[in-house]
Amino acid sequence: LRPRDARRIVDATALAGRLADVSLGAPARAKTLAQDELDAAAVHQARLESSLSDHRAELRRLRSVLSQREIPDALTCSITLEIMQDPVFATDGHTYERSAIESWLTNNRTSPKTGEPLATTVLFPNHGARQQISDLLEETRRLQAAIDASGDDETKHPS
Repeated sequence: LRPRDARRIVDATALAGRLADVSLGAPARAKTLAQDELDAAAVHQARLESSLSDHRAELRRLRSVLSQREIPDALTCSITLEIMQDPVFATDGHTYERSAIESWLTNNRTSPKTGEPLATTVLFPNHGARQQISDLLEETRRLQAAIDASGDDETKHPS
């Protein structure tokens, strides 16, 4: 609970008490009910503040994770050093980006990774790597969307 919010709750409680005191013939029970309502509102606000604080801490953690996240080597092409879009196996057993290995194979008949001669230049789709890349990118997009949404919340309601 921030000091400013605590002051507001105290001020509202004091105002409710004064209003109950000056009301002509206001029964003590009405004053007690008003106080109970204010107390319940204060407890609810404290819970909301705690929840918001926890949410912001989780978003800071996610920002940190996203900034430190490395793409696994198995999902990057050893020729382009970038995450692959169309991963394929070559007969050397390694996976490459299709366009990069095809370009390599126009001038070479060796493995770009080992330098050993390739038995054939036939390439095979690597569906497992493609799925892993898809999953990684989707998870990253979800994390980024959560971070972006929290940034929007932070600009509307800074802590």
